[in-house]
Amino acid sequence: LRQGPQLGQDSIDLISLTTGPPQGPRLFLVRNLLTPEESAHIINLAEPHLAPSTTGSGSQKALSEIRTSHTAFIKHKTDERLWGIMQRFADVLGISDDDVLQGAEELQVVRYEVGQEYKVH
Repeated sequence: LRQGPQLGQDSIDLISLTTGPPQGPRLFLVRNLLTPEESAHIINLAEPHLAPSTTGSGSQKALSEIRTSHTAFIKHKTDERLWGIMQRFADVLGISDDDVLQGAEELQVVRYEVGQEYKVH
């Protein structure tokens, strides 16, 4: 893995929470993937762009009482530090940097304040 916490002892913990197909997709809990400084950096990048979260997409995108949080999307190469983090995500997922650039959505940051939620619908 590239800069930041390393996979293995006293570092990133990759824990499988599901068994995968045929029951469904595999779900992992990844502990220690980001340092506190990296988390703060992502929050600082996102804060100026946070807007009320929407539901739907494209022409169907709309504000809704179902989702009351705020969301920002950050481009992978916003700065070198974020790009390094995104490359680490690719390493953990076992995909290439090109896969991240061509196939992954922008980094989505969601902020929930007290009382905000994403209701079951």
